[in-house]
Amino acid sequence: MLHQTIRKISLTEAGTLFYQGCDKILSDMDIIEQTITAQHVNPKRHLKINACCIVGHLDEQVLLEVR
Repeated sequence: MLHQTIRKISLTEAGTLFYQGCDKILSDMDIIEQTITAQHVNPKRHLKINACCIVGHLDEQVLLEVR
């Protein structure tokens, strides 16, 4: 999902699609959170979500460069 050279790391086509999909999910979650907050509804429990291990391995700098 990443192209890596000595000086640069960039996303492959699959990596770009994966990133875009994750970005959309996060955007949708923000919209849902804003909707719930606007209704003044307090959650009763916490929701745990396990993400694919690749998310934890992506370098923040790579994500910032893609944006």
